[in-house]
Amino acid sequence: MISRRQFVSISGALLAATALPIPPRVNAGAATSGPLGRPIGIQLYTVREQASADLAGTLAALAAIGYREIELAGLHERSAHEFARLLNAHGLRATAAHYSMFALQTDLGQKIEDLKTLGVEHLVCSFPGTPDVARLAGEPGGPGAAIMRGGLTLDDWRWNGDEMNRVAEAAAASDLRCAYHNHAMEFVDYNGVRAFDVLLQRADAQLVDVELDCAWVAAGGENPADYIRQLGGRVTLLHIKDLLSIQGPSFETTPVGSGVIDWAAVFAAVNPGRLAHYFVEQEHFRMLPLAAARASFEYLTGLAAEQARG
Repeated sequence: MISRRQFVSISGALLAATALPIPPRVNAGAATSGPLGRPIGIQLYTVREQASADLAGTLAALAAIGYREIELAGLHERSAHEFARLLNAHGLRATAAHYSMFALQTDLGQKIEDLKTLGVEHLVCSFPGTPDVARLAGEPGGPGAAIMRGGLTLDDWRWNGDEMNRVAEAAAASDLRCAYHNHAMEFVDYNGVRAFDVLLQRADAQLVDVELDCAWVAAGGENPADYIRQLGGRVTLLHIKDLLSIQGPSFETTPVGSGVIDWAAVFAAVNPGRLAHYFVEQEHFRMLPLAAARASFEYLTGLAAEQARG
């Protein structure tokens, strides 16, 4: 379990990434099925710099690798209709979308309408907030950085659970499922009480699922496979993200299969009847981001082949 002090050194890892150019198309005939027979998805944040520079080209490159499902992290200054046309042109589906709790405080109806236009199934809260933004506004880096450093109180976590219920009720009215995505901050211990436990107890399990980020679970001091079993059917989405090391104090992500997480154990722990989608994500790079996306895809298709052989 990490302390608040340790979390200060961890937080910087999430906020830094290298912008790299887009490599040519690869693996046009690649299989799309990964472990558990699911399509392999990717969180578009993985190739954020490329997508901002050339969205159509980046989507084409991901499709050429073999990805068929996308999790959104913004629309890159496109309308929902424009983005949907680009996805369709490259044979891609957007099945989930990320919004921070701060973003979900305004224009929630419009965001839900955009997701319906895009055919998205899952609205995911990607980052917690606080009801008193002004309290953190003066912190170095602003409220987001302060939260990453462990700046929320237990009352803030309770508020986040309540807000998840509000957002999930609005989403359900439009046939969208709602989920909460963790970082390591949810595993901070408050004198014997863990933040994630408070949030999940407050959030209605019938309304609010979990998108479990395996790397941040490991960074938070838990075994991802064990924690998936602990949460059971509440885990309906997964972030397939790997870490070079869990020793800290900082953590570096790496292509799936080249780090320390036991992915065979992770997929064995999943309730396949409840898991809807999973998405590759990477934040730090020692190679071109699209090359890293290809390496993760190839590892997962290889793992699927091993599963099929028994």
